[in-house]
Amino acid sequence: MAGSPDDREGRGPKRPATRRFERPTPTRPAGDDDEATEPLPAELAAFARNPRDAEKLLGRPRRREVTDPNEETEELRVPPGAAGKPRPPRPDKAHQPIQAMRPSDVGGSAGRDEARLARLLEVNKAINNERDLGKLLDMIMDAAVEVSRARRGFLVLWDRGEMQVVRARNIERGTISSPETSISRHLIREAIDRRETVVTARAATERDEYASATSMDLKSVAVSPLMSRGRVLGAIYLDEPDRVGVFQDDDIRSLEAFSDQAAIALQNARYVAELETRMESQRLRLRRVEAEVRRRDEDDVRRFGNLVTKSPKLKRVFELLARVAETAFPVIIQGESGTGKELLAKAIHYSSDRREQPFVPMNCAAVPETLLDSELFGYQAGAFTGAVRGHRGLFEQADKGTLFLDEIEEMSPAMQGKLLRVLQEGEVRRVGGKATVKVDVRVIAATNRDIQEMVERGEFRRDLYYRLNVIPVTIPPLRERLEDLPSLVEDLLGRLAEANQQPPQVDPDAFEALRRFNWPGNIRELENELKRLLALGFQRIRLVDLDGRITSPERRGGQAAPPAGAADPNGESGALPTLNIKELEKITIERALQASNGNKTHAAKLLGLSRRGLLKKLERYRAEGEHLAGDTAVGDDEAAVDDGDDD
Repeated sequence: MAGSPDDREGRGPKRPATRRFERPTPTRPAGDDDEATEPLPAELAAFARNPRDAEKLLGRPRRREVTDPNEETEELRVPPGAAGKPRPPRPDKAHQPIQAMRPSDVGGSAGRDEARLARLLEVNKAINNERDLGKLLDMIMDAAVEVSRARRGFLVLWDRGEMQVVRARNIERGTISSPETSISRHLIREAIDRRETVVTARAATERDEYASATSMDLKSVAVSPLMSRGRVLGAIYLDEPDRVGVFQDDDIRSLEAFSDQAAIALQNARYVAELETRMESQRLRLRRVEAEVRRRDEDDVRRFGNLVTKSPKLKRVFELLARVAETAFPVIIQGESGTGKELLAKAIHYSSDRREQPFVPMNCAAVPETLLDSELFGYQAGAFTGAVRGHRGLFEQADKGTLFLDEIEEMSPAMQGKLLRVLQEGEVRRVGGKATVKVDVRVIAATNRDIQEMVERGEFRRDLYYRLNVIPVTIPPLRERLEDLPSLVEDLLGRLAEANQQPPQVDPDAFEALRRFNWPGNIRELENELKRLLALGFQRIRLVDLDGRITSPERRGGQAAPPAGAADPNGESGALPTLNIKELEKITIERALQASNGNKTHAAKLLGLSRRGLLKKLERYRAEGEHLAGDTAVGDDEAAVDDGDDD
C-alpha cells in the first residue's frame, strides 16, 4: 500500500493543530476593527469589578416571593442537562477550610459559573483575612491549582529583576522538589513583560524558540502575573505535563480574577510585615534609649551617693535617705532651684525595692493647667477633639514605680483635690472614662518655695500637704555648704570634660573667687559656668577667665561669702572683697584684649579709650614688671608714646 506524502518524504505523521488561548482585555472598549471576543458571564464580570457586589448578585433569590395565594409563581429556569440534579449548597462561612471543588457536582455552564464564582468568593475572603505571609503563600498556591484544575502550580515572586520560586505544589497539595528545573522561565518572563496571562496548549510547539519549553516537552501551561497598583509582584505558573489544551476560557478568566485578588492580599501582607518590622525596630530602639537613660540616672545617683561631704546639713540628708529609701511613703523635697531635688528623688527611687520599675518625672509648671489632668490620669478615646485613641497617664506609666512631681506648688486647687484622691484611694480615672484603674505608685513631690507658708496663706491644700509631708527632706543651698565646693568643682569638671580631654586646673585666686560668690542658682549655676569655661577651651582656669558677675562684687547676684580666716567689723568671720581699683582696671583691660584677640584698636574701643591711651597703660604695666594677658609683643610705634594722659 502506497504510503502517505509524509511517509514518502521521510517525515513522521503530522502533529494535530493546537489552540492558543489569548487573554482578553476587557478594560479596553471594543472598536470597529477589534476582533469579537466572548463576553464575560455576568457573575464573573461583577466579581472582577467588585467582589462584594458579586456576592450580593450570587445571593439573590431564585424564586420570587409569593404574597398572594392566587398569584402565579415564576418558574425556576433550569439549565439544560441540569434537570433532576440538586443545586450545590452555598457556603455559610467565609473562613471554612479550603476544600476541593468537584465540577461534576453541578450541571450546565450556568451552574458551573455560579459554583466557580461562589468558590472564588470563599477563597477571596480566606486569603484577604490572612496576614501571615507564609500561610498566605500556601493558600494562594493551593487555591490557584484548585480553581484552574491544573496538576501542578508554582508561585513565583518578582523582586528587583530577579524571580524566585517560593511555593511549588501539585494537585494533591504535596510539595514539588527542585521546582526551578520544572518550569519555563521564558514563559514567566513573557507574562511579566507583557503584563497579561500567557496560555499555551502545547508549549513545546508554540514556544519552540524557548529552550526550556522544548527540552521539557511542556504541554498545557498558563502563567498569570500578580500585579498591584501597576507593580508586578510575581506570577502564578500552572501546567499539565501530560495533557494538551487543558486550560479553557472559563479557567483562564477564573485564574485572572483570582490573581488580581491574590496580588492585593499579598501586597497587604507585605505591608503588615513591613509595619511589624518597623514597630519591632522602634521597640528595640526605645528599649535601648530606656536602658541608656537608666544607666545615666544610676551613674548620677552613684556619683551623688559617693560624694564625700563635709557639710553637716547634707550629711543629715544622706542619713535620712538611707532610712526612707526602702519605704513606700510619699516624700516631699524642699530646696532652692538648682540644688538637685530631682537627683535626690532618683537616689531614693534607685535605692528602694522599686529600682527595677519606671521612674517617671514631670514638672507641673511646664504643663498647662488644661492638659495637666489628661497628662497625669490619661484619657479615653473620644474624650475630646483629637483623642482618636486612649492614652495612659503618668500614674499608669509609673505603676509599681515612682512618680516625681516637681514644682507641685504650681498645681491649681482643683488639681490638688484630684491628686489627693489618687493618693488616698490608689486608683485613677481617665478623662472621659467611667472605670477606675488601680495603681501602685510612690509619689515624690518637690518645691522651691516654703510650702508650709503657702498652706497658712491658703494657697496650698492643707490635707494634701499632710498627705505628702510624711517624710520631709530639705536640701541646703550651695552657699551653706561651701566646704564641699572643691569636691563639686573637681567632680563636675571630670564629668563635663570629653573622654579624650584632660580636665583643666583652677588657679587658687580663681577658686577663691568661686568660693566668695554666693551662687543664687546653686549647683546648676556652678555647672553652667564650668561648661562655659570648657567650651572656650581653657586649659587652666584663671581669675580673668571667670564671668564678670563672679569676679566683680558690684555685679554679683547677692552678697559675697567672706574669705576664710578674715574678720569683719562685727568680730565675725568674713570681710569685704579685697579687690582695689588697680586690680579691677587690670582685669578689665585683660578681658578687652582677649575679646579683641590682641587687637589694641578694638580693645580701646571696648574700653572707651583712645588707642594711644591704652598703649600708655600697657607700657606702665610693663614698666612695673606686669604683663597683662592678651598683650602681645609691641612694635616701636606702640612703645613710643608721650607722657601726657590721653585717656
